[in-house]
Amino acid sequence: MKIMFSRLNLLSHVLCAFFAVAFSCSIAFAHWVQWRYDQLYASLGGYLILAVALYLLLVCISSLSHVYRFKSWECNKSKMTKLWLLLGLFLLLCWSMTFFSNYPGICSTDSNGTIRQLIGELPFQNDISLLFTLFVGLFFLPGYHVGGLELGVACYSLAQMSLMALTCAWSVVWLYKRGTHRWLLILIVAFYALNPYIAHYATTMWKDIPFSMLILLLVLHLYDLVDGRPSLPKRKLLIIALLCVGILFFRKNALLAILPTA
Repeated sequence: MKIMFSRLNLLSHVLCAFFAVAFSCSIAFAHWVQWRYDQLYASLGGYLILAVALYLLLVCISSLSHVYRFKSWECNKSKMTKLWLLLGLFLLLCWSMTFFSNYPGICSTDSNGTIRQLIGELPFQNDISLLFTLFVGLFFLPGYHVGGLELGVACYSLAQMSLMALTCAWSVVWLYKRGTHRWLLILIVAFYALNPYIAHYATTMWKDIPFSMLILLLVLHLYDLVDGRPSLPKRKLLIIALLCVGILFFRKNALLAILPTA
């Protein structure tokens, strides 16, 4: 542990402490918002312990990252594209059992308002992200006009499940291109394929699902930005900018997630 602490400079320790305290405080503030003062004060010690534990965890991760860095190598783009599509198809097939058992898909409370806006029962509004409503409409409305609500929801569920499978598959390919051990890649693919929560949310009409996909893509591109500059192509910077814009429009409080990346 002493060696791990010595590998990091003062700024790294400050950043680890900041993110640990921020995460712990976010839980505490949730109790304030819900007016649960008794739970808040009774749990302050727990939040402090959580902050310390997270700080130590972040220090360990940061220290190890100085020793075990990704070693990127040039890969055949055609082979990587085929691997990406095959992994995406594999994940889609694994999640299809959840889709068919919950056909035409799972609708959250928010999605009821989204559907009513799209079929004209409610005017368009931004209580639920307008961009998410329009995004749902791209896939929902063609199915709705052909086969009603059921087919409309099914079309969106399939589209979202496909996009999520491709996003997860891309993260695996990203790790593969950076020299991650194959046994670890197999575990990651198994986690994506067999985790029932991922399959459940992949078929759920909810704005947090595409929002989470954009966050994952942003994190990986930000790593490329930090690790690859100044040789990072301008195309990557454009992708990062577009991801940030998409994240901001999918959730009104997403600014809190974007500001630390500025």
